[in-house]
Amino acid sequence: MQRIIHTDRLVLRPAYIGDAGRVAQIMEYDISKWLIPVPDPHTLTDAQDWLSSLRFERGRYVWAISRDGEVIGMIGIDPTLGYWIGKEHWGQGYVREAAHAVLSAYFHDPFADPIYSGYFVENERSARVLTRLGFSPLGNPVARLSAARQGELPLQKMILTPEQWAALHPLTFDGAQVHIRPIMASDVDVLWDINGRESVSKNFATWPYPLPRDYVERRVAGMRWKNGWSCGFAIDVPDNGMIGSIAFGSPSQGGKQDMEIGYGLHPDYWGQGYITEAAELICEYLFQRYPIEKITAYADLDNIGSQRVLAKCGFQNAGEEDQKSPARGTVDRVYRFERYRT
Repeated sequence: MQRIIHTDRLVLRPAYIGDAGRVAQIMEYDISKWLIPVPDPHTLTDAQDWLSSLRFERGRYVWAISRDGEVIGMIGIDPTLGYWIGKEHWGQGYVREAAHAVLSAYFHDPFADPIYSGYFVENERSARVLTRLGFSPLGNPVARLSAARQGELPLQKMILTPEQWAALHPLTFDGAQVHIRPIMASDVDVLWDINGRESVSKNFATWPYPLPRDYVERRVAGMRWKNGWSCGFAIDVPDNGMIGSIAFGSPSQGGKQDMEIGYGLHPDYWGQGYITEAAELICEYLFQRYPIEKITAYADLDNIGSQRVLAKCGFQNAGEEDQKSPARGTVDRVYRFERYRT
């Protein structure tokens, strides 16, 4: 996780014992009554004891929320998402802004697990924050001890999965010519038209020809963006909409260095740089996000256009191998291309 996170209005940085005075100053009963472990009154010693116990490490991240250099609250994953902010700063969207930034950093990890949080059922402000961030209720409220109130209160547990986060934050890319977005069920007919052409399908390792529509439906459902190790994208251009597709995937789901990309384009748009731009955008993202050292792609020996695309994108020809082609009904020789992290 990032130690320093910048948002439009805030800076989040690891909390440390030097923040104790500020924490004790702004921690009043209207805040502590919503926090499970925080007593009231919350003294300087209490703040020092808590801050001295923190270690910024996996599963225990706590940031001070600062605005214009002044600490106004805290947020952390320890291991559930928790937060609070000084009362004078309520109603200005700071908690949601900080939480969104923390969750963005958390789900940037492709191995991220679901994250949990919760709120005392009377705390409508926190309920709104979590709901707007995409959290869903997890079961019925349970009793939890409030140290400040010295008694048990009903607490609603909440959960946010990588799939929920992905649905709320689609992965998109924009180049000079193309807009790339996750492929959707509404794209089935267009994809069927494009990949159902023999001139396109014969260059794929898995797509058959003739191409059944239900096959396209199943593939589109499987390519849905889930914040994980694979995704299929539509390639859109202004005025004409979807002209092709591009996908990435790790067959081992990150267990091996086996990240691959593949693509297909309507023949009317060949030779105009669309696939080159799309492939470059995807490769840049893969190296930025995933712990991989190489990306692999394949091109038939007779697919000169794809070989040129891969060369322009920095791929090197790593030799020939056999690959079954359902569309051609044969086992063909293909070139394996590899691009390494620089």
